[in-house]
Amino acid sequence: MDDLIELDALSDSARRVLDEHQNRQQLLKDPAWLVQSDQLLYRTSAELGWLGLCVSEEAGGLGQPFNALGALYVELGRALAGPSIVATTVGLELLSAASADSDVTDLIEAIIAGDQRALALVGGTVVVKSQRQGARVVLKGTARDILGGAHATHLLIPIEAPNPAVALVRADHPGVVIEARRAWDQTRGEVFDVSFEHLELPLSSLVLQGAEASQALARAAAHFDLALACDALGGSEQILNETLAYMQTRTQFGRAIASFQALKHRCADMATEIEVARALLNSASRNTEDAHAWRTQAAACRLHTGAVYRRVTEDAVQLHGGIGFTWEQSCHLFLKRARLNDALGGTPEQRKDLVAPRILAAAARRTVH
Repeated sequence: MDDLIELDALSDSARRVLDEHQNRQQLLKDPAWLVQSDQLLYRTSAELGWLGLCVSEEAGGLGQPFNALGALYVELGRALAGPSIVATTVGLELLSAASADSDVTDLIEAIIAGDQRALALVGGTVVVKSQRQGARVVLKGTARDILGGAHATHLLIPIEAPNPAVALVRADHPGVVIEARRAWDQTRGEVFDVSFEHLELPLSSLVLQGAEASQALARAAAHFDLALACDALGGSEQILNETLAYMQTRTQFGRAIASFQALKHRCADMATEIEVARALLNSASRNTEDAHAWRTQAAACRLHTGAVYRRVTEDAVQLHGGIGFTWEQSCHLFLKRARLNDALGGTPEQRKDLVAPRILAAAARRTVH
């Protein structure tokens, strides 16, 4: 592709836009400000073309590779931005696999323009059962801890059994219940639970089926995991930079604590871990051809960068001293965001149990060949 966006330029422009929209002190004073800020940033992102970065040009997007979105996700994490942009772009990842359908293509164009929002039920704890009844399909299930559901107009429901499929349904369809729960992460505000007890749909609602659905769901899961990995990288970098700046001003025994060798070593260790996470993330963002291999690599990358984010934020609180534990200092915003990143879709230990067999199987295949 000859017309690739220059990633450093994209990062710089995104950072300038986010600096204008994000205000941590205002968020701490008034939690309702998050809703207004997230909505305004979402409209701006649609105007700038961010939502369609990785959608094909045929479907109305910019046709960029995933690492363009990755650069944007890093800046969103750095700025502690709300969840709406990521929720929409993951939904577009799933919808793009069904873009041969003219109705789906029209919906994609409306989403890129900011007029509609399709929420993919991935990234949380999702259990869906399906049953065919003639020319209709009946769904029963729940999806817990979903980000970005406040303004969804459509839902993309993953079906794993008896055959892989993806159902597209309006969010206000009878039988669909979307409930918001307050999250401990003030930078995202809420997580959502979606449930449907007896959701009866025409078979035409299954926009993806079989192997095509399996591939698309793997890609959507990988996209979500890498979005959180990028978020963790951006947040880790930002809180480390702020910690280093604070250590230059705080004094003990007549000198800045940044000059203490033991603390220098801790900061150097954090910086090294961040660079390792960046290298893993860059590799995972480029190797996107094989959907199922990408899903495994993305999940492993999320595990590592999430652990780095958690350690860096915990150390940042300690290195700030007593003020790091106060509400007015924003260390806790990064720490809570890191913790929510870990909790979405299960614990890190549960994700390790899922990822480890895939990694070992891939290693065994390489050994045999």
